[in-house]
Amino acid sequence: MHSLITPLIAVLIIHRILLIIQRIYFHPLSSFPGPKLAAATSLYETWHALFSRSPLSWPEHQRFVLHPKYGPVVRIRPNALHISDPDAFRDVHKVGSKFTKAKYFYVPFRLSNALFGSTDPDFHRKRRSLIAPMFAKGEVIKLYEGLVKGKREMMVGNIRSFLERGSSVVNMKNALAGLVLDVAAEAICQTSYGYVCLILVVQKPAYAYRATACWKLTRSRHTPLRTQSTCSPSPGQ
Repeated sequence: MHSLITPLIAVLIIHRILLIIQRIYFHPLSSFPGPKLAAATSLYETWHALFSRSPLSWPEHQRFVLHPKYGPVVRIRPNALHISDPDAFRDVHKVGSKFTKAKYFYVPFRLSNALFGSTDPDFHRKRRSLIAPMFAKGEVIKLYEGLVKGKREMMVGNIRSFLERGSSVVNMKNALAGLVLDVAAEAICQTSYGYVCLILVVQKPAYAYRATACWKLTRSRHTPLRTQSTCSPSPGQ
C-alpha cells in the first residue's frame, strides 16, 4: 500500500505543475496581462476576497490595484478576465448578447428554468419573449410611473432631512439601492419594505466599503455546483 502512495503523490504533483505551466503559458487567456498567481490558480481571488486583511474588498482590489497596474483588461482567474472598459460592458450585456451568464451566481437560486436563473442565451430569449409585452415602455409608464415618482420624492425628502440635520455627505449608493428595491418590491409583491428610508451617512471614502455579497459569491464560485444545489433548497421547500 505504501509503495503506491509515493508514486501517486508524485503523479499528482507533476500533474499540478504541468497544469500551472499550461495555464500561464499555453492557455487561451495567457496573452492577457495580470498576476501570474491569478493565472495559475483561483486561490489568488479566494485569498483577497475571504482572508486578506487589506481594507479593500476583492472588487475594489480589482479596480484600484489591478487595473491601474495591468490596464483595462486583467486576468483575475485561470478562466476569467475582468474588464473596466464601459464599451465592453455594453457588448457583453446588450440585448441579444451571445455571452453565457456565470452559473456559479445563479445556481444557488434553484431557478434554472425561470427567466432570472437561465444562463443559456437562447433559452433566456424564449422565456423573455413571453413576458416582453408587459415590459413595453408605454405599459411600464402607465402602470408604474406614479409609483416611481412617489418613491423618488420619498428618497429626496430623506436626503433633505439628513442635510438639514448637519450631514454634509450622503451615501447615494444606499439611497438608490433602496429606491430600486422598494419600487421592485411594491411592483412585484405589492409590499413596501421601506428600504428607501435606509440612507446611511458616509463616514469614510466609498472605496473603503467592502462589498457585502463578495464573500458569498466567491464561496459559490469555488463550491461544486452539485454541492450548491444540495445546500440551496428550491422555492417552496
